[in-house]
Amino acid sequence: MRLISIFFLLLFSSYIARAQCEPVPNKPGTLSCISESALVDGGSGKHWGKWFEITSAPVPDGYEILSVSFRLEGPHPCTADLTYTRGQAERMGDGSAYSEILNSVTGVVGPTRHFEPGPSAKGIGSWAQCEQIKWAKSSVTWRFQFQGWSAETRKITIEKNSDSDPSCKQPNKSPEKEEYCNQTSPHVGWTSKDEPIHQKAKLYTIAVGPAPKN
Repeated sequence: MRLISIFFLLLFSSYIARAQCEPVPNKPGTLSCISESALVDGGSGKHWGKWFEITSAPVPDGYEILSVSFRLEGPHPCTADLTYTRGQAERMGDGSAYSEILNSVTGVVGPTRHFEPGPSAKGIGSWAQCEQIKWAKSSVTWRFQFQGWSAETRKITIEKNSDSDPSCKQPNKSPEKEEYCNQTSPHVGWTSKDEPIHQKAKLYTIAVGPAPKN
């Protein structure tokens, strides 16, 4: 089979860094495709960032997407694995073989959710959301957003005990207490700063060409 490798750098989306399709070994007429976003910023702290979109890599005319795997990679991930039972999958029995191919590409082994044709599907996220918003025979688009985090910084200072211990403000202290309040001790303070995080998304697809004519 003729090698098909399609690269688009920032052509069909300002956030796409790479998009390509390659033949699956020993699977004539089957393409394994990946579309990868650039690193993008989420929200700051607990706030949600804006929505970003990623579209599957282009496939030749007549090819049909059967399996989709979305991955938002980073500390706040979101994932989804879909297999469509339609078209080629129906003619060939079922879509399980394409799920296995997708698992070999993504390195994920586990149950795949099966969907009837339709545009709507949501992934499972941790401080992140992802969902399929466009669906067509040869193209799918997902969108995703995620929160930031709060970075904590520890600072150790030497302070007078009377400045940090409220009990030193009480009257009629014992001599021992007075001595303690006049001494200094190390104290730990924490400060929190809201920050965004940077993540990228990948959209894996398996596409199959037209069934051979008898």
